[in-house]
Amino acid sequence: MDRIESLIQTLESLNIEQVYFCCGSRNFKLLKPLQDKFSVQIETNEYEASFMAVGAARRGKTQVVVTTSGSAVAQTLSACMEAYYSHLPLIIISADRPSFMHDYFSPQVVNQSHILKTHVRSFLHVKYNKKLNENKLSFPIHINFEINEERSQGKEKPVEISFEKALALFQGKRVLVINSLRDSRFELSLKEENGGYYLCEKSHRQSDRESISDEKACSLVLNNKVDMVFKFGETPVSKVWRLLEGETQVEVISIHPHEEKDISHGYYLPWSDIHIRAILKSIKNEQPILKRKINKKNFISSEQLIMTALYESLPEGSEIFLANSSVVRDFQHVRNVNFSNVWFSRGTNGIDGIVSQAIALSRQTTQIFYLVIGDLSLQYNLGALLSEIPNNLHIVLIDNNGGQIFQRINRNEVIGNIPNKSRFQRWLDALNPVKVGSMDEIDKSILHHQLIIVRPDNEQTLKLDREKKRIVQGEEYDFELC
Repeated sequence: MDRIESLIQTLESLNIEQVYFCCGSRNFKLLKPLQDKFSVQIETNEYEASFMAVGAARRGKTQVVVTTSGSAVAQTLSACMEAYYSHLPLIIISADRPSFMHDYFSPQVVNQSHILKTHVRSFLHVKYNKKLNENKLSFPIHINFEINEERSQGKEKPVEISFEKALALFQGKRVLVINSLRDSRFELSLKEENGGYYLCEKSHRQSDRESISDEKACSLVLNNKVDMVFKFGETPVSKVWRLLEGETQVEVISIHPHEEKDISHGYYLPWSDIHIRAILKSIKNEQPILKRKINKKNFISSEQLIMTALYESLPEGSEIFLANSSVVRDFQHVRNVNFSNVWFSRGTNGIDGIVSQAIALSRQTTQIFYLVIGDLSLQYNLGALLSEIPNNLHIVLIDNNGGQIFQRINRNEVIGNIPNKSRFQRWLDALNPVKVGSMDEIDKSILHHQLIIVRPDNEQTLKLDREKKRIVQGEEYDFELC
């Protein structure tokens, strides 16, 4: 019996009537096994799902809510409080990142064990290499279930090293440099520094050197073309950073402006402008990576090209709030960045309260303000639109049927389309939005609308992703859209 089977067996013993499943990347492996045994209802909002479960539990039948990792778990706290004081049969199952990633500011990793602790009567923390084996349980119950998609072998915890040792470690090594500095209080101009393969994550500033793509950085790591990574800045948004938590044997040296450890292995140094510059100058130069062109005309309805055209058309000096992971990553392909501020919700990397944050930020400025948000994220915080919307706030909604979370799976067989999609569309149409389906439809006249709906062709988006990955597999090539 494997770990998930042990979880299912425990649930079968608890008289389960209904499972409310809130889809995410970390908990998706639990979906099909649960569907095979129980009645499963797909929901997008953990707060609403958990109170549905509380309501149904009042008739005495056990209800289950399944969340992904990170801040999603916290959304069930109010429902747990009600279930605790009303003695209701409620179970919260939270998928979690593996324990070796805890306490290192990894994306969507928080201390989930303590979020519901005072308002459940039974708590089980199931580590990624353990099975669930528990019979004596009292409601409400919280089962925190680690799911390890990163690596099977352990790595040493990160340790602080001296500047001199860091310099010695880089000598003669092939190095990937990641500049993820977003906090304007720690500005660095690095035009004179060279060396290494260079990945610069954009915020409101242009890259100070020509940057390789995130896709190329991933290829270099996967194909053993780099020996070490030197990262300075906050926790990167790039996929390559998550890749480094996996089976790769690449050493990492990290410098965080707020002295945080943000990866579960490797080395770290205190923040120092002088040391960063000295390390960069010590890293040996690599052969320039050549660019292979991708013809934009073949992908004009892909999400990336529509959004790139939109970003590059926005008024200079405006502010922009990028809502979630894929939106933030695609922004890195934009060539011309002329915004006064670019905001991210990158603390727990969740989608909680994005609209509310954008409303408050836009009230504090007279600049034109754009919120770029996906359809699931907007549904998650829809109630905020009942507030008074500032005149300078414009919402760019990427209506892509759930985006990359659901593109990883066969959504038609497993979950169908996004729950409430048709009702959501009717509500949006009542706001008289302007709709965009290709990069050729982007012009400055549409940017004055309060709601701009981008409806990309998901198949074109996937084809463009495959073409980029094909090009970067070659050792000497990156891609260029032209």
